[in-house]
Amino acid sequence: MTMAHPHLAVAALTLAATLASMAARPSDRVPLDRPVLFASDRTGDFELYVRLPDATEVALTDNGVSDFDARWAPDGRRIAWIRGDRAAAELWIAELDITGRDARLVPGSDRQVTTNDVLDIDPAWTPDGQGIVVSRGSSGGFGDEDLWLVDLAPAPDPDGQDPDPGVPPLPLPLPPDGSGTSDTSVAERRLTSSSLSDRDPALSPDGTRLVFARGKSGDDGTDQAPSDLHVMSLDVPETAGGAVHNLTAHLDRSASTREHRARWTWFGGEERIVFAKWWGGGGASTLWSMRPDGSDARELTPGNRVATYPSPMADGRVVYDEVRKDTNSDLYLLEGSSTIRLTKTTGRDTTPDVQP
Repeated sequence: MTMAHPHLAVAALTLAATLASMAARPSDRVPLDRPVLFASDRTGDFELYVRLPDATEVALTDNGVSDFDARWAPDGRRIAWIRGDRAAAELWIAELDITGRDARLVPGSDRQVTTNDVLDIDPAWTPDGQGIVVSRGSSGGFGDEDLWLVDLAPAPDPDGQDPDPGVPPLPLPLPPDGSGTSDTSVAERRLTSSSLSDRDPALSPDGTRLVFARGKSGDDGTDQAPSDLHVMSLDVPETAGGAVHNLTAHLDRSASTREHRARWTWFGGEERIVFAKWWGGGGASTLWSMRPDGSDARELTPGNRVATYPSPMADGRVVYDEVRKDTNSDLYLLEGSSTIRLTKTTGRDTTPDVQP
C-alpha cells in the first residue's frame, strides 16, 4: 500500500478548508433568495417584472399600457398593481405563478377591481389579504388624494352563510376574449377627508393602524412638496371621527423636506416603520426607520444618495431603488452599511416589493 506524502496530505486539508471558507463568505452566496416585483420602463412604458433568486428578470406584462406599483399579497401568491395613465389609473389583482426560472400571471386570474375614471395609486394590502388601501384622486390627475379601503372579501353564500375565512378570495375568470374582468361590486370605504394629499399607505402588522404621507402634492405627482408621515386607526378612521397623529413633525426638516414611501413591518427584530426622507433642497433622498410612535429615528443610507421605495425585510435588509447616474434607477439590496446591485438597465427600475 502506498502512503500519501505528509506534506501533500496537509496541503489537501488546507485547500479543503480554504474552499469551505470561501463558500461561506457572504459575497459568494445568493444575495437574495426571494422574488422581487418591480416596475420598469426599459422598453418604453412601465411594465411589471419579477426578479428571481438566480437574478433572472422576467416581464409579467407587455401591453403598451403603464403597469406599476405592484405589491405582493400576504399569501405570497397574488399581486395587486395599478394600470393606467396620469388621468385615470385603476387597481388590478392577479395570481402569479413562479416555476423554476419562469414566471407569469396565471391566465384567467387578472381582475380589474376598480372602475372610477380617476386616479387610484399606491396599493397596500391588509395583513389578512382581504382588502387593499389605495390613494384616490378626486378628479383626473394628481392632487388632493384621499385614502380608500377596497374590500376583496368574497360575498356570502346564497344560503346566507359566511364564506370560509380560511380560503382567500380568488379573482374572477376572464371572458372568452381574454380582455379581463371589471368587478364593480366590491365594497369601498373612504378613510381620509383632508384638503391635502394623502399618499403611500401602509398597514401595521396587526392590521389595526394605518401610516401614510400627508402633504401638498404637485400636479405632476412627483411628491416633492413638504409632507409628514401620519398614523390613524383603521377601525375608526378620520372619516368616522378618528384622530390622525403626525409622526415625523419632530424630525429635523427644512421647508422642502418630505417623509414618504413608508412600510410598516417587523424589521431587524422589532416592529418599525421604514420610509424615505426627501431632502428637497439638496436633491437627495435617504432611507430611515423609526418605531411606530415616531421615536428612535435612524438613517439607513448615506445622505448623498437618491434612494427611495424601500421594501424592508424582517432580517433587517432592505431592497430599494436608487438613482446613481442621470435619471436612471436600479434596484439595490441594503445589508447593514453595504449595498448589492440587483438590476442594471438603461431605464428606470422602481417600486420594488420582496415576496413575503
